[in-house]
Amino acid sequence: MNILLKHKKKIIFFIFSAIAILYLNQEKTYPSSIYKKYLTKTNKEMQVFERNEKIKDISYSFAQDNAISPKHRDVIYNCLGYLIYNAKEDASVQNSLTQCKNDYHSKDTSFTYYNQSWLMRDFSRWDGSYVPLERIIKKHIKEKRSYKFKKVNYKMMFDDTRPHMFVSIDFRAANLGGMMMDRTMSIKVDAQTKELFDLK
Repeated sequence: MNILLKHKKKIIFFIFSAIAILYLNQEKTYPSSIYKKYLTKTNKEMQVFERNEKIKDISYSFAQDNAISPKHRDVIYNCLGYLIYNAKEDASVQNSLTQCKNDYHSKDTSFTYYNQSWLMRDFSRWDGSYVPLERIIKKHIKEKRSYKFKKVNYKMMFDDTRPHMFVSIDFRAANLGGMMMDRTMSIKVDAQTKELFDLK
């Protein structure tokens, strides 16, 4: 009994830790109502920032409702994230999800889709700039307050040897002499990891 009292704090800490670990390792469940309310939306309607954030929940909810193994839910997520930008714009989310399910059942589960929706989440909802590249630009210019975003261009290069998204930003900023100049900086974003490379 004395041993228990002596180690009371450690025992309580251990119990709470065990409960926390069990809670965190529980598989998250997704109500089928999540994906069902988007079924009639078109692929084009899903191409907005707020909906890009919901694609994962929609995909996981659909996968769960269709008895797709939790370890393969990302296949559905990547597929839907690809199709809403690359399938027919007026096709419904229901058609895209059905195609994803059919592809999942007919192809190897390691089949690769490049999730454009996931890549698009790093563009600013305010002015459309690509946030990771903008951060790099601001580190490279002497007068950060002089920075003025002008335009962003991007292109998906999924057929390249290293599938990626190419992004460039046109901006105006002061040079070392304080003169305002128009400049462009570009970068490639790995389509599977979002690793930034080939900065120019």
